[in-house]
Amino acid sequence: MNFSLRHLVIMLIFGAALIMAFGCTQHDDIVKPQNRASITLRPLNLPTLDTLYAYELWMLAVDGSDSAFTSMGKFLWDNYEFRFTDLSGEYIDSVYEVPGIWEDYDYIVITVENRNDPDPDPSGSIMLIDEVDDPVARPILLRFPADFSMATGFYFTGTPSDDNHDTDEEKGLWICTWVKSERRLQDTLGIEKTTLTKTQQDTLNRERPDTIRVADWTFFDSTIVIIGYDTIWDHKRIDVEWVDTVDTNNDYILTVIYETGDSVVLEYYIYTGPLEELPDIKPYGWRYNAWVFHEYFPSEANLP
Repeated sequence: MNFSLRHLVIMLIFGAALIMAFGCTQHDDIVKPQNRASITLRPLNLPTLDTLYAYELWMLAVDGSDSAFTSMGKFLWDNYEFRFTDLSGEYIDSVYEVPGIWEDYDYIVITVENRNDPDPDPSGSIMLIDEVDDPVARPILLRFPADFSMATGFYFTGTPSDDNHDTDEEKGLWICTWVKSERRLQDTLGIEKTTLTKTQQDTLNRERPDTIRVADWTFFDSTIVIIGYDTIWDHKRIDVEWVDTVDTNNDYILTVIYETGDSVVLEYYIYTGPLEELPDIKPYGWRYNAWVFHEYFPSEANLP
């Protein structure tokens, strides 16, 4: 089975449009550019956070490898009432004054912070980001910094780790794909005959003895074979010791006839392709986690 992470996009790639409205006034005969600005937040699909967390709005200036975050305050967003509040739940406006000259900043950032954390630095969990630009030339649209448009995931149910894949289908969830395959296997029980053929003879060294041959072999009647992630028990085989020091003036062909058992076809599963095209979200302070959702709590559903 597979699920498209495009559904996750609806939940994760949140968009909040930020319109930069210049807040100062000047006479008509003055042509000096305005350098003060305010930001108006207009959320789109922005989720309401858990009670432990709050959003925080930042202006970010980047100078080489150095980054300077300037906070414009924490806020909460009620997606049901469609309004902004402060940390006490009181209604607030969505307009923020940019500190200093707006062109000195490179990015506008919204992070997720612990609601009561007094640390003046950001947590590193970036929810939304966009470059600072003149909104007359390009609307500023904050988005989640990773692209999930091509991401897909695959899963199946079962318990392959305890060799009861079919009988325990409802008791395990694996994030990957699996397909049944087969392999033909024939046990090797011993050596019936060996033949050495010399294909070229050097007359000057014809008396030199040949040493290429099977020196010895040992029989094992209960070994294992691992195919993919499956283990095949009670496999029979031999270990062969070879002698291969030969006369370099001659070419040799060593023919070995093995004693073998019946050929059998073994079925096994191939597991591959768990997740594809997932973007790297670690630089933005996030990690992936797997979840299973059910309409009832396990105690009520009596899940197997």
